[in-house]
Amino acid sequence: MVKERIDPYREKNFIVRSYGIRRYQLAKDHIFRNRHKSILDVGCGTGFGMAILKDSSEMIGIDCSIDAIRYGQEHYGHKKANFLVSDAHYLPFRDSVFDCVLCLEVIEHVKNPKLVILEVRRVLRSKGSFILSTPNAKTPTGNPFHIKEFSY
Repeated sequence: MVKERIDPYREKNFIVRSYGIRRYQLAKDHIFRNRHKSILDVGCGTGFGMAILKDSSEMIGIDCSIDAIRYGQEHYGHKKANFLVSDAHYLPFRDSVFDCVLCLEVIEHVKNPKLVILEVRRVLRSKGSFILSTPNAKTPTGNPFHIKEFSY
């Protein structure tokens, strides 16, 4: 498995497993309630979210790790899921193409969070949704892979 990327369906720790799956279930509820059709998952990691969101019309998952993308294609690939190695700072898509962009537990890992958010804004349609989650810095995780933690 790739460092700092989990597959909750193979995770033994109940808390890690349930939080990973629950984030995508909440996103799925929002996506279907708002009839979003084109979904971008920034930092899709192992791609398990693609399995949860498989009823969406079009999904693209990106991650900077080729190993994570290969894992996702192998374990969670299906006809509506496309995986792509890409940097979240420079999304390789035209402007205003996605109904919903997910960035779940990713923003704390990037060097320039503002640039990532600007890129999301660029590729998101005007009435689209941006769903972001991050650990609360007030509850330190001690995670050595976090570049910047946020509080709320």
